[in-house]
Amino acid sequence: MKAYYKWDSKQYSKHFTIKPESGYINPNSNLDLEVTFHPSKADPDIRYNKVPCVIKGGEKLELTLMGKSVELDTSTTEDLAFSTKVRQTTS
Repeated sequence: MKAYYKWDSKQYSKHFTIKPESGYINPNSNLDLEVTFHPSKADPDIRYNKVPCVIKGGEKLELTLMGKSVELDTSTTEDLAFSTKVRQTTS
């Protein structure tokens, strides 16, 4: 019997995304999750402890999300120029 799960995205959505956020999982199977970190400003300690994943009919899982963001150093930026042949005739 499939089990329904759902992450509590209200807690972490400012800095993280988990996909899929909710869905079903079959017994004795694995589920790959994609966690994306997307900070909007520099912060040396972004942390969400014990983010719950509610599993209908099962025990709650918890996940700690951590990240660190720094300011982008724009003083060393430079323009790159390049050219290449992308197509050529063949006979």
